[in-house]
Amino acid sequence: MHKKANKINWLSSSPRILIGFLLLGSVVACQGKGSLFNFKAFKERADETPVPSEQTIEKSFFVDPSGKPKTFLCGWAPEVEIGELGEALFGHLDHASPHCNLEFEIRENALIGKLVNPSFPSDRNRWKEYVEIPIVSHFYYERAKDGHGRETNEWIENSSRSHWSARPMLKIELSAIRFHDQSLFWSSWISN
Repeated sequence: MHKKANKINWLSSSPRILIGFLLLGSVVACQGKGSLFNFKAFKERADETPVPSEQTIEKSFFVDPSGKPKTFLCGWAPEVEIGELGEALFGHLDHASPHCNLEFEIRENALIGKLVNPSFPSDRNRWKEYVEIPIVSHFYYERAKDGHGRETNEWIENSSRSHWSARPMLKIELSAIRFHDQSLFWSSWISN
């Protein structure tokens, strides 16, 4: 009993040591993932998000996960017309617009839209190339790395990590679209 009293006396006689142990315990309790209080002394910079762009698109928009091209309906119809004819008849040229299906093939330098030939639905070699959209780059959209190899909050277009066909994103040049055969849009009502 006498030894216990000495211990208590020793702790009460040096309050600085007791306060030091309490502070050390509270600092340890506030650190790490399993601590009582999880907090950060400094705010982290928010992740950057890409600016939406019509030129940047995922390849999965054109092909499904198995690599099979998706089919798109193509055609045209005037939305607004002017003059007496346009005011009197809503959509008077709709009956003359052709309908077709396109499947896109992703190549290294261009996105090629081929017209699906209903006579040969499974033979892509017999389909006509209809539209060509130049591809500026194939890339991964990923976090940049600092000088020590750690990821940062900045996002970059990495076009050097693998073969172009394995990269999931592409940037297209919409101002340079080329149509190989424009008669599709005019032949149906020129002949009428």
